[in-house]
Amino acid sequence: MAYARSASGELPVILHLPLDRASIFAGSLASLPGESTSTALSLNPPRGILPDQGKGHIQGRLYGSANVPFALAVLHKIVNSG
Repeated sequence: MAYARSASGELPVILHLPLDRASIFAGSLASLPGESTSTALSLNPPRGILPDQGKGHIQGRLYGSANVPFALAVLHKIVNSG
């Protein structure tokens, strides 16, 4: 949030937030001074882990249309908090 606060008055900043923690930052975004409250948000896909065929686990980002309801819920929470 310090980066977003220091960039107020400069060119627009796109904040890239993790999907699972974006709603935590909602209160901090609402308290930024001036027009920095209209900063664009980019939600990072959530991380996941799947079992591999006897070799352990595969970790990475989860992409696809199944993430849309989660992203909309987070955006709804951010919009309603400020």
